Amino acid sequence: MNSWIIIVLALALSGCGGIVRKPEIDSVKKIGFVSIYSNPKLHYFKDNKVTEVDSPWDAATSALRMGTGLKAAFDSHSSPLLEYARKSFESEFSKLSRFQVVPFEQFSEKQPYTSFRSNPGKPLAKGSTLSFGSFVSKPSQTWNTAPGMRAVEGLWAQPVDQSAVAELASLANQLDLDGVIVARFEIGYRDPMFMSFSLQAGGLNASKAEASVAATLILVTRQKTFGIVFPNFKDGAGSRNVSDKRFQLVNGTPVPNDEMTAAIQESIGKTIVSLREKIGKELQ
Repeated sequence: MNSWIIIVLALALSGCGGIVRKPEIDSVKKIGFVSIYSNPKLHYFKDNKVTEVDSPWDAATSALRMGTGLKAAFDSHSSPLLEYARKSFESEFSKLSRFQVVPFEQFSEKQPYTSFRSNPGKPLAKGSTLSFGSFVSKPSQTWNTAPGMRAVEGLWAQPVDQSAVAELASLANQLDLDGVIVARFEIGYRDPMFMSFSLQAGGLNASKAEASVAATLILVTRQKTFGIVFPNFKDGAGSRNVSDKRFQLVNGTPVPNDEMTAAIQESIGKTIVSLREKIGKELQ
């Protein structure tokens, strides 16, 4: 990669300038979402600490999959919650008149995307780190992904994984897109700030929680530059969106039901709207 491109990428990730990179974004019209992923285990946020929550489902509760597929959300590596996120992204970003969003379904089962999806990606260079809090020492961590997608980690690595940038730029060219977007979510829950309560039900301590979601994304242009860069964040930090809806915890463990799905989807939706609004403001 040319030295000037390396400098541009370094400045982009350092947070210099705004979210939208100019003039890089000026030639970007057709875009597509090619990688959307999140933490593999639900996160619990309390007292500035992040705890990974093991999947609460077992054989006895597997019947609680519900129509929304909540069980699969954190019990497999292909998340219906992230399918919701992908569709929400496409809907919200279509409101930005600058862009023409190409739906994932139009290229997801065609070459070259199928080859891109099956490629696990080049391992990060020795000494590289990912500023993902608990994932810093695990750059090869398995992520949950939107169905049919793969996680692309290297864009937030220090130094930037230049092979990931080149691969995404090549994909954009082959798909006849001006830019492709990679997005990462952190999905979790916290105790409500107000009106928290508990009760004894059959010997179990039951309480309510609210979903808490953060996200970041990067748009890579077909010229191997960044057109949009949101800053990275460590687990439990960053700009977070909390649900108004709440869902039940039993002995501190989330209960898998439609109530929980609705709360997480609400937080994901709020997060995506926030990202779109910030981009729109800078495109004006």
